[in-house]
Amino acid sequence: MKKKTSERGFALIITIFAISFVLLILMTVSVHTLTTTRMLQLRLRYQGQGLNAAHAGLIEGLDWFRRQTTQPVASFNPQRNLSATPPVNDTDVVTSPVSINREYQISSMGRIWGHYEVVRGTPGGKDQVVDLTQNRRGSGAGTGAVWQLQSLGGVYIRNDPSVAWNVAPNIVIARRTLLAEIQRVTVNLPAAAAVIIQAAGLNGARIGTTGNSRARVIGGSTGIGVASVSGAPTVDIVDTPVSVLSGTPASSNGLAASSFTIPNVFGVSTIADLSAVADISASSVAAVPNPIRTTSIIVLNMGAGTATFDSSNPLNGSGILVVNGNLTINGGNCSFNGIIFVTGNYTQVGPSSINGTVMLGSAASTFTIRGSSDFAELFYDRFILQQIALQLGNYRFSRPAYMPCNTNDPSCKSSIFED
Repeated sequence: MKKKTSERGFALIITIFAISFVLLILMTVSVHTLTTTRMLQLRLRYQGQGLNAAHAGLIEGLDWFRRQTTQPVASFNPQRNLSATPPVNDTDVVTSPVSINREYQISSMGRIWGHYEVVRGTPGGKDQVVDLTQNRRGSGAGTGAVWQLQSLGGVYIRNDPSVAWNVAPNIVIARRTLLAEIQRVTVNLPAAAAVIIQAAGLNGARIGTTGNSRARVIGGSTGIGVASVSGAPTVDIVDTPVSVLSGTPASSNGLAASSFTIPNVFGVSTIADLSAVADISASSVAAVPNPIRTTSIIVLNMGAGTATFDSSNPLNGSGILVVNGNLTINGGNCSFNGIIFVTGNYTQVGPSSINGTVMLGSAASTFTIRGSSDFAELFYDRFILQQIALQLGNYRFSRPAYMPCNTNDPSCKSSIFED
């Protein structure tokens, strides 16, 4: 009897032990599942933060290029020297190869930190920060005009600040890489003039028309009225003194035809390249806001057509307006400050006022300005042009941020070198 009781007690102990063991396993699995789920939720939550960090790296990279005193920039070389006057603080950490390397706290709860790095690449390589000028513009294009930026952004749990962000015991919970392309825009007008034209025949520039005079082209004391290529000035003034051409001198010639090209004026290869860096690139004046945001680059690709601004679609604002085609400013109290570059014919009707420079890029283009019930006016303004060159003649994003190809996807052509 005692033996059976002992056996039953032993069996009960075994049963309790087995049940406890099973419960322990279930509890362990449950805790592991819960921990994994929470980590997954954390990773998903901070994926966007990883992209934000990578994007911040691109923005600071662009800003670094813009700040350099020597332009165009020949080498990506961020420095750190806090004892200099003024202090140089391009990066938080000096690395090899050189980089912009920053970290910032996202949340004190959980010790969540963000990190981004923009690293100098090998010349001629495909990764990191590399000069793309000759890839984009040909072997004779020089250096420093076009750059690829690559930024790695990360989010991690900062368990040990003495080691790198991606080294244990720190835990990386999100990592994203973004690339972008920047391109330098220059402003290099061939003459300080209200009107710059190539046309060599009569009536290349007509100021006023019969019955519609009240047109003024004013170069002022610092600018020429109409500047043209070699040969006699091609200016026809109708109904003086109501229509006026003046300047220092009123007209001049001797410009080289080669100075009228897009590469010479804006430092980019084609209008397509200029469209890539423009704030607005469109094929209709309806896409141009009223007023235009201060100091914008606007490219209108009209083909053989005409971009017409009037009271329904007025031209008001400042910046650089490039029209691939014809341009007509048909009254409507239009007022624009800056540079207007037209590949076709230019017509301006009053009431309207342009301050800066109008330039016609083709030898076949004609310039006409005429009043109506009110004046059509074009004034050369050196100070406006200086501001335009200062604010817009710099590096700009020419290809928006994008994620690089997965190396396991041979069909992907995200890389700039595989376009």
